[in-house]
Amino acid sequence: MLEIDPEEALEENEVDELMHQMNLQNEQVLEDFKIHLQENGLAPKTIDRHTGNIEFYINTYLLYYDCESPHQGHY
Repeated sequence: MLEIDPEEALEENEVDELMHQMNLQNEQVLEDFKIHLQENGLAPKTIDRHTGNIEFYINTYLLYYDCESPHQGHY
C-alpha cells in the first residue's frame, strides 16, 4: 500500500506516477468490492450502482482532492 507523506514535496512527474499507482490499487479494491457484492447475492444492477458510487469516491474525491488511498479515506 502506498503511503503519502503530506510534508514531502513531490515533483510533477512523481505526483503523476503516485496517482497512477494509487489508481491501479483502487482498481483492485473495486474488483474485490464487486466480488464481495456478487458473493452476497446482490443483483447486477445494484452491484453496478454501488461499484459506480465507490469508484467515484475513491478515484475522484479521494485521489484528486485528498490524495488518499481508500484505506485512509474510510475514516
